[in-house]
Amino acid sequence: MIVFLRTLLEYLVIRCTLVAIALSFSFSAGTVRAAEPLSSWQDRDARQQIIEYVEKVTNSDSDQFIPVAERVAVFDNDGTLWCESPLPIQLAHIIDEVKKQAKENVGLKEDPAVAALLKGDIKGSLADGLDGLLRLAGIANAGMTCDEFKENVQQWVHSAEHPRFKCRYVETVYQPMIEVINYLHANDFKSYIVSGGGADFMRVWSDEIYNIPPE
Repeated sequence: MIVFLRTLLEYLVIRCTLVAIALSFSFSAGTVRAAEPLSSWQDRDARQQIIEYVEKVTNSDSDQFIPVAERVAVFDNDGTLWCESPLPIQLAHIIDEVKKQAKENVGLKEDPAVAALLKGDIKGSLADGLDGLLRLAGIANAGMTCDEFKENVQQWVHSAEHPRFKCRYVETVYQPMIEVINYLHANDFKSYIVSGGGADFMRVWSDEIYNIPPE
């Protein structure tokens, strides 16, 4: 019996040691993988070129060195940082708000753009081009203070569901691009967004999902 218990104890000690080694190796490997930049990118030219560029401009011995104060990265938003299909997301917000306003103010249904929108004719509602879009935006945001608009957008992007992906709009960001932003930030770049979308709309959530502050 004593021999059996001793053998069992030795087996358990060896097994625990092997498990500890395996866990240690897994943790170390995971740490290495996490430390790798652009980890979700395929290891092809695009990824390598980004990494090589950043390494050159952050190396003080390189002839391409860029001082920290001058490290700037500029991104488009729709279709670059998050999806814009089947509609740009801000337009989806405007449409939802116009529909809400039309329920509270039936007179809005007399507006051809609103009437088309309520019928699901997005193209018809924007027949006037930019003028039509601005008119719909004006209807959607009518009577809101800046704080009310901010609260409205914040609530919408966290609750409205994307019609294709069936998830919240804040979850439609492109992970590879978030990794680019984080990689640049880790190397002292300051990021900006230059977009056709509304600045006030993007400032509500840009810090949360891109780590790009409102200013």
